Amino acid sequence: MSPYNAASLRRAGRPGRPGGTQYSTDYLWTNSTITLTYLPPEGASGRRQGRVRDRQMKQRTRTPDVLMLAALMVFPMAARAQLSPRFLPRGNLMPAVHADPREPAMGGKLIGVSEGATLFGSGFEGEAHIGHTLPVYVVSGDSPDHTVVIGIQGGVFARFSLDTKQRDLISSDWIFAIPLIIRRQNHWVRIRYRHISSHLGDEYAIRFGVPRSNYSRDGLGATVYRTVAPGVALYGGGSVGFNVHPRDGELLVFNGGIELKGTQADNGTRLIGGADVYVDQDSSWRPRVNLQAGVRFFADRQNSIRLLGEFLTGPSPQGEFHREDATLITLGLYVEL
Repeated sequence: MSPYNAASLRRAGRPGRPGGTQYSTDYLWTNSTITLTYLPPEGASGRRQGRVRDRQMKQRTRTPDVLMLAALMVFPMAARAQLSPRFLPRGNLMPAVHADPREPAMGGKLIGVSEGATLFGSGFEGEAHIGHTLPVYVVSGDSPDHTVVIGIQGGVFARFSLDTKQRDLISSDWIFAIPLIIRRQNHWVRIRYRHISSHLGDEYAIRFGVPRSNYSRDGLGATVYRTVAPGVALYGGGSVGFNVHPRDGELLVFNGGIELKGTQADNGTRLIGGADVYVDQDSSWRPRVNLQAGVRFFADRQNSIRLLGEFLTGPSPQGEFHREDATLITLGLYVEL
């Protein structure tokens, strides 16, 4: 039986007093018992009055139980304990797809460019990531792994050339999103509105005299994440874009991948890895593949550190250069807040 079953009603004769009846109602989700006792006066007339009031009391006591049963059938989550606080809740309630190179995070990358999407060509670049996902409101849920949560995401990804003294800003990608997470233990679904815009760096535009395309788009999409074995999870999803600029931009995007988590060591470290495959209509369905492997430090804490080596090939994740191919080898360091 579920711990959230409707209340039960018990009737027991009251010893020592004729006609005395006790009603006890257990409300299981609050672990409490409400007891109603009626003791009629002595004598035959008292016993008759007691039987009448006894029936009235029984009827009155059953009525709330029937209403509670109906409420639980219609609103089963109402009987469950809710995470507290529901507004700006604590804990890690917003899972992420870490192999996606445009997932908001705090960290940075040292990038070795083998095939460059920009006019700098091959060389060395750096990318700073400043972003976070904040849970805002728990719609429903009784534990961190059984919730429906709405949040906000924000992030900026700034790419710099390390081959110039001025460390020219090449481009910056800005992301704002509103995700809704439906989580059931190690599985979750994310429904998300996302806005992304990309801006060419002033130094890059002046150095090469190139015009800005002012890449931007809004999108509505969904991602399904499912753990298929201990330490192994698969995910996949897609989105459709609107308010697309440049105007000739296409709308459909699909991505999927795998995440791997090793057994946590006694010192709190854990081997991790993943692969993300991304295709979109705007890049003529050419796939972008991002592979990563590394170590998570302090994996037993909410605030952990990830040190990752990555290999990316395919259309660039930089919005201003999304139709150009790139091959990158990177070393990244990320902090989970």
